[in-house]
Parts: sequence; C-alpha cells; structure tokens
Amino acid sequence: MKKIALAAVTTLMLLSTVGTTETTTVSAAATGQSKDGILVQASTTATYKPLAAGEVAKGTFDDKGFAYYAIKVDQIEGNYYFVGNHEVSTLAFWMSDTKGTINDGDEEVARKLRYLEKGVYYVAVKGKPNAPYRFKLYQRTYNYTTMKVLPPGPNALSTPRVKLPYYQYSTPSVDINLTTDEHIMLYGVSNEDSFKRTIENIVLTNKKTGKTYPVVHISTTHFSSNAPNGKYSLSIIPTQKGVPGHAGIRYETTPHLKINKPNQESRFYTLNVKKDTKFKFELTGFGKMLLYDHNHHLVKKATIAEGTDKREFVYTVKKGRYSLKAPLTIKVTPK
Repeated sequence: MKKIALAAVTTLMLLSTVGTTETTTVSAAATGQSKDGILVQASTTATYKPLAAGEVAKGTFDDKGFAYYAIKVDQIEGNYYFVGNHEVSTLAFWMSDTKGTINDGDEEVARKLRYLEKGVYYVAVKGKPNAPYRFKLYQRTYNYTTMKVLPPGPNALSTPRVKLPYYQYSTPSVDINLTTDEHIMLYGVSNEDSFKRTIENIVLTNKKTGKTYPVVHISTTHFSSNAPNGKYSLSIIPTQKGVPGHAGIRYETTPHLKINKPNQESRFYTLNVKKDTKFKFELTGFGKMLLYDHNHHLVKKATIAEGTDKREFVYTVKKGRYSLKAPLTIKVTPK
C-alpha cells in the first residue's frame, strides 16, 4: 500500500512555508453536508479522471458538488499540496490509494502538506454544486537541490538555512566547506514546530575520504562538531521518515581562543592543542567556564565564586581539539 502522510495540523489551520499558521475557512458547500444536514459522501464508483501531478484540473463540479480525479505521482517520494485560484482555499479534499476507501480519511484543506510515494491516488474534491474549479497537485521544492554550499554565519535571521525534508528513500544533503579549523555549532529547527524534536542527529561525511565525523546532539535544536578542515556533505537523521515537513539547518564557527590576550568577543571559542600544554586561566565576570573535548564531553569546569568577579587556576590541556564556553573575559597563558 502506498503511503499518504499528512502534516500534523488541524483541518482548518494551514502551516505556511515559513512555519507560521494561517486560518482558512472551508465553505459550507465543501463540508460534505446537504442543505437538510444529511452527510453527502464522495462516490466510490464515479469515474475518476486521470491527471498527472503538476497538471491543471479544470471543470465544473457535479450536482452534488464533487469532482473526481486519479492523480499519478511519478516521483519516488515528495511533499505535495493543492494550489489553484482563489476559490481553492474553500474546497475540501479527500485522498486515498483506492476508490473504495475514499471516505475513510478526513477531509483536508488544499494547503495541507502530504507526503506521497510514487503511484496513483484517488482524489475527491468538494465545492459548490455546478460551480467551476481549477487546481493542481503541486510538489513542494526545497533549496538543498539548488544550494551549492551552505555558508556559515552567526545571525539566525540573516544566515541562510538549508531545508531538508524527512524523506524515506533518499537522503537530502548539502555541501559545507570547513576551512578555518574551528569548532562549529549547528542549529536545526523543525519547520512545523520549532519546539519539537524532529532530528535525531546531523551527519557530516567527508566527501574525499567518505569518513563520517561525530556530531553531538546537545539540545533539541543545538548540535556540536569538531570535524577537521575539509569538504563535507551535511544530512540529517530524522526522528521519523516518510512524513511531511522539513528541518531548517544553519551553522556557525566559533573563533579561536587567542593566547596571551583577553578574549571578550564571544561566549564560545575553539581551542586546538597540538601537544599536552599547561595553561594559566584567568576568568573575569560571572558564571563558569566549560571545556569540552571533540565528542562534547566535559573535561573541565571552573566556576567564578559568588561575591567575586575573578578566578585564576592552572590546568593541563591534553593534545586535541576542544570547544570552550567562557564568562565575560577569559585569558589563557601557557605556563
């Protein structure tokens, strides 16, 4: 049986492509009820006209306000919704992979996102009896297919995000180039619900060696990696595959911690140590310093005591690649 998955929003609420909701009113004529309140169901024996995904359907609803189509989807998988003239938002749609089950599913609005696999789908559309209609089944496109390289950037509003859908059979990906030998922070947000965890993890695969480098999932939307310089393919492991929707991914690099100078420009830094080195750490401000290894395991924690704004200590950092979260000012000096 072919898979039809719907976006998890209510029938009368539509999720836009930027993650906000808009309200759409479905007309009384499209509720499936006649004037006397009797439920009018779609016909399981009607002639369902053949139609291809992306092809325009136009005509006139029958005396009961229905139109019937058998829509062929050629792509292995994809996310789809119905578009058309201004009247399309008032129509109700039923979709099934067999005529006999057309009434088993809930009626849905045109803009409801549907995950569809290759095959033929039977669609009943309800509008006003004998009224004209015009619509088509449109495949949602995503920028990973046209984005050559995902650039880094520190600003969530201005930094580009790549949009990666939760496909079942393919693995959408985008290239990233790491050239500064810095630790990176990645941010992945569900387009459907920014507070919902839809990404199990992010995968970085070196395009030259084929080696996959660790990415650590540190919170619902935050990920960390100390992958070395190179060209990588970035993809995701969704918590659920074959469902409508996508995640938006961006990343930023954390600056190298300057040695022998006060560091104030960031709260997060990169510290790469070529050999075991003893450092004197000078912390100013409030809060704590957290030092993580390349697997984001905490190796050192130093807290500025309450009632003071300074702390100094000596600590030997083993050879390796580290990320560091610091208070307002941090100075590191080799001993």
